[in-house]
Amino acid sequence: MMFEYDIQVKISPPVLKRGKKAKLTATITNSNKEIAYCVGEIKGYNMRQRLEPTINDSYTVTLGIPFITPRGVYLIEVYAVSNDMEKGPAYQTEIKIV
Repeated sequence: MMFEYDIQVKISPPVLKRGKKAKLTATITNSNKEIAYCVGEIKGYNMRQRLEPTINDSYTVTLGIPFITPRGVYLIEVYAVSNDMEKGPAYQTEIKIV
């Protein structure tokens, strides 16, 4: 059985600025397996961060955006991993750092 679920991702603030903090929240529902953890990843930059579990099937992480981060558009991928270490379907979105 494949690991499946529904996922919604919210990033705030909507416009990200260097030197400021950003919060990513993933809400996962209808999972057919137990979730071990959730991961956020900046594609192409080998940057991966585990999200902390919160209430109501949500996971969150708050990170500072370094001043040295180049301005531009980045692809973010968020996914859950099951207890048997199967990676679930990924949610992808773009963020813009100004």
